[in-house]
Amino acid sequence: MGALLQVRVSAGTDPATGERIVLTESVPIENPGSARSERAAERKADKVLTRLQAEADSLKVARTKSTLCTLLDKWLPQHELDETTRM
Repeated sequence: MGALLQVRVSAGTDPATGERIVLTESVPIENPGSARSERAAERKADKVLTRLQAEADSLKVARTKSTLCTLLDKWLPQHELDETTRM
């Protein structure tokens, strides 16, 4: 396996599990030791970083002080469920 640059972005924590969400992607360096190749990989890694940051922003959960019951009272009427639907 060749040389890689690893890009990591923290996307907060999973509200269900409490585990940290980390988005990771690797960018290969085509010709390690070549300044031109390393600069090209760094530019590509910067683009990957921007994309992962945007993805992380879309994953973040909006904060609310509403209780689960209040949210369900608003959500359930908007979603018709068949009597056979298991919950």
